[in-house]
Amino acid sequence: MAIQWLVIFLLLVAEGVALSMLILPLPSTLKRWWMKALAALWHVTVVKRVLVTLFVLVGVLFVDTMRQASAVQERLEDPAAPPNTRLTLFRHQRNAYLCGITLFLLLVLHRFQALLQDLFAAERKAAAVASQAKANGSQYGSVVDERDAAQKEVTKLRGEIATLESELKKSAALKKQYEGQSAEYMRVLEENKKLLDEKTKKNADDKK
Repeated sequence: MAIQWLVIFLLLVAEGVALSMLILPLPSTLKRWWMKALAALWHVTVVKRVLVTLFVLVGVLFVDTMRQASAVQERLEDPAAPPNTRLTLFRHQRNAYLCGITLFLLLVLHRFQALLQDLFAAERKAAAVASQAKANGSQYGSVVDERDAAQKEVTKLRGEIATLESELKKSAALKKQYEGQSAEYMRVLEENKKLLDEKTKKNADDKK
């Protein structure tokens, strides 16, 4: 096997391992670590350039192997074709399948990496929203406590106001009673004065 096909085969194995780590029923912590590692690798400039270069090279090899397989397929129809023509056709088809599957898995990994970026961005946004909601919840709780305290204070003040109104009513009744008693006292006092004057006048007349 030529060196280029060995490299493509190793790349295919690496892609299979990377995807298997995400598909197999492994512990969630291990899967999450692997997802973060894949997402972080794509941000490394060297890794990104290597992957793009490999994608281009594998694409060129895929087109070339398809061209060679088509040419061998045409020679195979010739009765005078060499005996190893079918073996050559099989080798080119194998290489074409190898390149095609490698390209497909590279595209899958690229798409999966983009989805991971969206996922992690959504998780960060959800965490920020949850933190903000928690802060707003605590502020809402303090506002509710202040409102309850204010309502209790208002209820207390209303009770005190009601007590004062009741005392004012009692004071008004006492004042009215006092005024009635004062008027009665003045009336009795006037009557006593009249009686006393009459008695004094009568005594004076008797002495004459």
